[in-house]
Amino acid sequence: MTVALSSAAHAMNHPYSSEEEAALSAFRARDVDLTREDTGFGRALRDVVIQQCEGLSGRESFPPLLSGRSFGAGSFARRTLCRPLDDIDVYLVLDACGAPMSDDRQTYRLEGSAAGPLASDPSLEVDGWISSHLVLGRLVSGLWAPPVVAEQRGTVGMSDKGKSAFLSFPRWQVKVDVTPVLWATNFVNSIDRYYMPQGRGSIWWKATNPKEDQRRLSEQNQLQGGLLLPTIRMLKWWNANRNGGRLKGIHLEVLAERGLSLHYLEGVAQALHMAFVAMQTQLERPCPDPTGLGPPLDCNLSQVDRTESTRAAQRAHLATIGAADRFRAGDVPGGLANWREVFPGL
Repeated sequence: MTVALSSAAHAMNHPYSSEEEAALSAFRARDVDLTREDTGFGRALRDVVIQQCEGLSGRESFPPLLSGRSFGAGSFARRTLCRPLDDIDVYLVLDACGAPMSDDRQTYRLEGSAAGPLASDPSLEVDGWISSHLVLGRLVSGLWAPPVVAEQRGTVGMSDKGKSAFLSFPRWQVKVDVTPVLWATNFVNSIDRYYMPQGRGSIWWKATNPKEDQRRLSEQNQLQGGLLLPTIRMLKWWNANRNGGRLKGIHLEVLAERGLSLHYLEGVAQALHMAFVAMQTQLERPCPDPTGLGPPLDCNLSQVDRTESTRAAQRAHLATIGAADRFRAGDVPGGLANWREVFPGL
């Protein structure tokens, strides 16, 4: 649970300035946040893909799905995606009751009908276990059927890492990643698990729960007056444009979430200032998956990228200190000049 601190404790670090907030808000509206039209289009495309895939469920060898259980995931669903709208994630929940699949940490039951179709399909098994790679391959083959692909001249394929399928629509410059998942619910004192393909041709599945990531982030955003999500989107813009995209999106989100969790937020400027401070320390150590289901979120972050990200956060922190000092002294043009070191074009 988030513990709120008094606003006075933070005014010393970065006092609230309406001029500063207005400038950052204008920059977000112009260069960072998705437009209302982008958001509406993304949600409509997500829903159409899910609807058409459910319409194909179990037909012509298309993997059988649980009706009404597939959902949107990823940064678009968490409302942490900054421009451009180029990627939407969808999880297709398979009807998998009785399927031969194992997790060595705990016994569970896969959700589905009394005798899930996957359980009786030997063509999807390898050495007695349901193969994530074979299921994904069948999904890729079946995705050519939805009308939205043909009508919009979309293309279909498998991701480079072999963890999901994709629908690419050059006309809109957007891609929809479609991931088949097995759903398990009967855990004692634990969250549900969605098992997605491990990738790279492996038959195995790995546990995740994007719904828990979304729930946790949304809850903290509400506790912090709706300021956490816009702050994360600003940090993602900074990462892409000032840090060479070195930090993975979900890693950056959790760094911000943890760095700001004990603070009462008065404005985005203050939140960014504290996030850059916290990031320098956080990048020195592993970043565990908050759901407890996967490896540390920074497990693939190289030491070079870790070091360069720390240095970039230090530079941004120094700029925010300068901005705070100048706004405190009433020097609005000077304060904005400091912010332009972090967000050029502000």
